[in-house]
Amino acid sequence: MRLLQYRLEEANHGAEAAEQVEINDVIEWCLISPLTIREVPLVEQRIPGVTAALSRWLESAIYELPDL
Repeated sequence: MRLLQYRLEEANHGAEAAEQVEINDVIEWCLISPLTIREVPLVEQRIPGVTAALSRWLESAIYELPDL
């Protein structure tokens, strides 16, 4: 937990309020980042519904550039 807190502080260091992340964002990143597209069907066999959840997560996590 302390390491996750460290990652949270690291991610938020110098970030403006609108750009700051929460602990949930860090946990999601830790769980999702090592997952490859090849592994998704294998994980789906063990955790039904994970593919749909990952799709929803990706849709909501897409970064949009600010208007210039």
